[in-house]
Amino acid sequence: MSVVSAESQFISPFLQLLSLSGQPSIYTDTFQQDLSKIQSLGPSLPKLSTDAKKPKLSKSTEDDKVVNLTIKSIKPPKFNQIISASTSTTIYTIKEQLIAEAEELAGTQVEQLKFLIKGKVIADSTVLDALATDTNKLSFMCMIGKPTTGLVPAAETVAHEEPELIVEETVTSLTEDQWMAIHATVLKSYSVNQADAVVLRLKLGWELAK
Repeated sequence: MSVVSAESQFISPFLQLLSLSGQPSIYTDTFQQDLSKIQSLGPSLPKLSTDAKKPKLSKSTEDDKVVNLTIKSIKPPKFNQIISASTSTTIYTIKEQLIAEAEELAGTQVEQLKFLIKGKVIADSTVLDALATDTNKLSFMCMIGKPTTGLVPAAETVAHEEPELIVEETVTSLTEDQWMAIHATVLKSYSVNQADAVVLRLKLGWELAK
């Protein structure tokens, strides 16, 4: 069938409708047609052929599966949370869901949580599909760190009393008896001549230091 013939077949019913009456029909607002007197519903319009197809799901959507996650805390606050998520979910999103569902983590920030599998920290950008097993089950150990942001509590100010300065009396001179006592002490380690020389140098240094 040619294109011109197909177009003519499509338009002809509309032309028939236009030629049914030369004068437009006027009806009141309360007009009701007696259905028993209707003899024809008019020419039938051709069916429009459509090639509309259902949209294909992307491969990522078709392969998306649900994974059951078990998340346990290593240290207090203790919790053992079970979460279900699709394999396209990231670890960051799982952390947000965990904080929202676990009462023990109220007020915790996502940055404080670290997920571990066999001792290895899992990055926040990791998708569950990269970790999922054939059993569609995953277990994480969770570590909770200190907040990375927020107000730092002000340090308490402790009043310290200033220590009392003790001024000792300065010794400006030594008596001959004191020098003899020093000489006797030095004599225990040196000979008489050496002890005399040491004491003499001490006296000279003492005089220079005044």
